[in-house]
Amino acid sequence: MRILITLTLFFYCCLCCHGNEGLPQNPPDSILPRGERFFTNRWVHSTYIGLPLVVGGLMQVHHNKMFRHYRNTSVPRFKVKADDYLQYSPAIVMVGLKAAGVKGRSPIGKMLVADAFSTALMAAGVNGMKYTVRLMRPDGSSRNSFPSGHTATAFLTATLLHKEYGKRYPWLSISGYTLAAGIGGMRMLNNRHWMSDVLAGAGIGVMAGQFGYWLSDLVFPNSPKSFDRTKLYIPEIDNHLSFIGIGAGNYIPLKRHLTTIDGNTWDVHSGGYIALEGAWYWNSHFGVGGQIGQSNILYNKHDDTTTQTDDAYTDATRNISFLPGIYFQQPLIHRLSLQAHINMGGTRWFKTPRKLLKGESYLGFSGMIGASLKLRARTHFSYALSLDYMMGSTPIKELSPVQIIRVGANIGYHF
Repeated sequence: MRILITLTLFFYCCLCCHGNEGLPQNPPDSILPRGERFFTNRWVHSTYIGLPLVVGGLMQVHHNKMFRHYRNTSVPRFKVKADDYLQYSPAIVMVGLKAAGVKGRSPIGKMLVADAFSTALMAAGVNGMKYTVRLMRPDGSSRNSFPSGHTATAFLTATLLHKEYGKRYPWLSISGYTLAAGIGGMRMLNNRHWMSDVLAGAGIGVMAGQFGYWLSDLVFPNSPKSFDRTKLYIPEIDNHLSFIGIGAGNYIPLKRHLTTIDGNTWDVHSGGYIALEGAWYWNSHFGVGGQIGQSNILYNKHDDTTTQTDDAYTDATRNISFLPGIYFQQPLIHRLSLQAHINMGGTRWFKTPRKLLKGESYLGFSGMIGASLKLRARTHFSYALSLDYMMGSTPIKELSPVQIIRVGANIGYHF
């Protein structure tokens, strides 16, 4: 679960590392499709990564406890302090390279001005939201949880490092964003932040870095610009259909109640899932692939009067599914396509209470059918909204076969 959460943030921020891909030539605006003129706009380029993360974080606020249940059942005693210091590492590397005379994108004066603008924007965004939302931290220490300042700082410094040196040294961008994603994961594992805080903090950090360099371009009009819209055009959406990606979202059980043999009635709750998915397309429409996902079914006694705290879910069953299948895609308009899939495989269930088990361990059959609306943000990266119906056998006597609806978002790398 920790690896999947980190990969989720890593796939998002990898979009930053490919912001300059596209055609080497400069296609005139007059021949660009209307959609391309929109996607090559600097406002869109500066927000297309960060804004979905902030919006996703706000949407996740009401589902935080579902994802935090993974942390409580997997590593409840996790505690490190490395995130307090590592959040500044990309900035230290950037300043060190500049001091050593390594040529970057900007003169040192412009770099420092961009850093100052970015830091001010990040601080204003984080603190403004912290004292507006006033979300209680998961450890109950204070009401300034949303968004995560550590995560925002880490993604800001990673973005500054990428803007300054990523074009010449892509491995620096990858290292910086990988570290930032790890810091976001540590904030959750340390019980200091919810997933919503980390997502929003990452988005604020990325956008602050983008806008900071934009402002520095205005202050230094004669220096090399930090944005080149001619490198963002995607000529054909049918290229690079094969992909590997990661998704997360919420599921809704279609059966909300179950009664065990001891006569107790249990309420089955909605929960969260996270999945790694990929497919290889052998032509412009059809491919083969699969999905590996993890989720929990959360439930408590029907007469439980416990308030909705982290301990309200008195039991949970954890499962991991492996679902190979057939994939289909159809372009709709430029950059936008419809993808459908049919998957069949197995689900391994863990940590199910003995009173609900069919046996000591359980491996059941599962099937899924679904569709997603995919937006190609860059030649090699896409966002998607997904809707799936999934069913399968479970170790829970009264719940099998389980039937759920999953609603989520995905991000993919195309090749």
